[in-house]
Amino acid sequence: MKQPLISVIIPVYNRAHSISKSIQSILNQTYQNFEIIVVDDGSTDDILTALKAFDNIKYIKLPNNQGQANARKVGCNQSKGDFICSLDSDDIWKPTFIEKSLKYMLAFDLDLFFSNWSKNQKSTAENLSRFSKLSIFQNEIEKGVFVFTNSEMRKHIFLHCIFPSSSMMIRRVSLSLLWDKNIKVCDDWELTINLVLNNAIKKIGGTNKVFWTKYASDDNVCDNRSDIKFIERVIQDRMYMQQKFTPFMTNKEKKTFKTSIVESRLRKLLIGIQKGSLKTILEVFSKKYLNPYLLKAIINGSRRVLKRKKYA
Repeated sequence: MKQPLISVIIPVYNRAHSISKSIQSILNQTYQNFEIIVVDDGSTDDILTALKAFDNIKYIKLPNNQGQANARKVGCNQSKGDFICSLDSDDIWKPTFIEKSLKYMLAFDLDLFFSNWSKNQKSTAENLSRFSKLSIFQNEIEKGVFVFTNSEMRKHIFLHCIFPSSSMMIRRVSLSLLWDKNIKVCDDWELTINLVLNNAIKKIGGTNKVFWTKYASDDNVCDNRSDIKFIERVIQDRMYMQQKFTPFMTNKEKKTFKTSIVESRLRKLLIGIQKGSLKTILEVFSKKYLNPYLLKAIINGSRRVLKRKKYA
C-alpha cells in the first residue's frame, strides 16, 4: 500500500538557535514519507547556517517579517502532501507523532487529528488536561482517544483555543481555507474556527496521550504570556475574528466570543496591576471592562485559575 506523503511546514523567525532540534525530531520519526518546508519569515539571524546540517529541506525566504500565519500559508501553498502538519520552530515531536496521528486519521476517516503535549519549564501554556470535562472528550473510542463531529466542536471553539498548531494533522482536501495573514498570535484558533464554521472539517479526533513537547522562551512575545504585548495581540486578534465571524455565528456563539474578549482584557488588567502599569489599570474604568459580559468573564476566569492549580 502506498504511504501518504506528509507535508511538515516550519515557520521560523529568528530561531536559528532552536530550529535544529525541531527538524531533527521530524527526521527521527518512525514514519519517513514526509517533506519538510521551512518558511523563513524575514529572519535577521543566521538561520541558513543551522539548516546546512540537513539535506532535502525546502527553504523559502520571505523578504520581510509578515507573521507566522502568513508563513504557514505560504508553506502550505508550496507543499505536496496528502496530509498537512505545522511544527513551530521551537517545539519537538516524539518519534511516533506522525505514525500515530496518521494511524488515527486513516482508521477513523478523520479530517483533523490533534494530540496532547508536555511542557518545558519555561512554558506557561497548559496542555489538554484543563479541557478534560468538555463534551468532545467524552466520546472515547479507545483509551485516551476521542472522535467527535463538527457540531460537537462548535459548542466549545468560541471560548477556547483547544489545540495549538504543532499538535495538528489535517487532511489536505479538508484544508479548503488557510491561515489568515491578518492574525498575529491566534492563527491556530482562527484557522480551526474558520474550518468549523465552514463545515470543512466534519469529523475530528484527538488524544490526551502526549505526542510532543512544547518549548517556550521569554524572548518570544507569543510565548511570554505574562507580557502585556502578548495579551494586546491576543485582544487585537479576537476583535478581528469577532468582526470576521459574526455573520456566521448564532447569537449564543456571539455572546460566548464576546465573553472571551472580556476575559483577555481582564487578563491584561491583572498583568498591568502586577507590573504597576498605570495606563493599563486606568482602562478598568472604560467601556471595555464595564459591559454585560464582565460577570461571566470573571466566573470563567476564576474557573480557569482553579483548574490550573488542580493540574499544576
